[in-house]
Amino acid sequence: KYTCGVCEHEKTEDYYLEHTYGELIAEVPASCTDDGVAAHYKCSVCDKLFDTDKNEKTAAELVIDALGHDLTHVLATEATCCARGTVEHYSCSICEKNFNADLEEIEIYIDINSEAHKWGEWVVTKEATATEEGVETRTCANDPTHVEERPIEKLPSQAKGCKGSVGSTWLSALALIAVAVGCSIVSRKRRNNQ
Repeated sequence: KYTCGVCEHEKTEDYYLEHTYGELIAEVPASCTDDGVAAHYKCSVCDKLFDTDKNEKTAAELVIDALGHDLTHVLATEATCCARGTVEHYSCSICEKNFNADLEEIEIYIDINSEAHKWGEWVVTKEATATEEGVETRTCANDPTHVEERPIEKLPSQAKGCKGSVGSTWLSALALIAVAVGCSIVSRKRRNNQ
């Protein structure tokens, strides 16, 4: 409202200041559970809100709805001697949190089980002899540095009173048989010649 200085006539006019937008307020992204807010301006004169094209908006119009979880069902895995296992759960690809069937956030990992080896077959790594035990080993398929050993009993020793190895005993027996056969042949020839 103003008054003319000459005629003192009063006149009322609406006078509007221009909006002062200031810096663009960055978007607050929505999460799985919380709403976000779109990028916008806020006038420092009237506190009104404007979108990025400087069109007036209400606070409700700038809301970005919560995304909701994007869940994938994950089966349980057993813990091994070198790796943690997991319980059955649902995993969200957006927030990367893990949930049970009731959508309660949970810890999914099972500690390493140092006894949960996946053993291979026993393999002879040192042959047993009559004087020394042998050795068998097996290796864990989960971690080849996990190796288990067990002894192989000594081979049976020869009967007492025999000398040499089992092989030489057989050779001695064959030699005796050959001598006996040879003696028998010679004895027959002598009888026939007489």
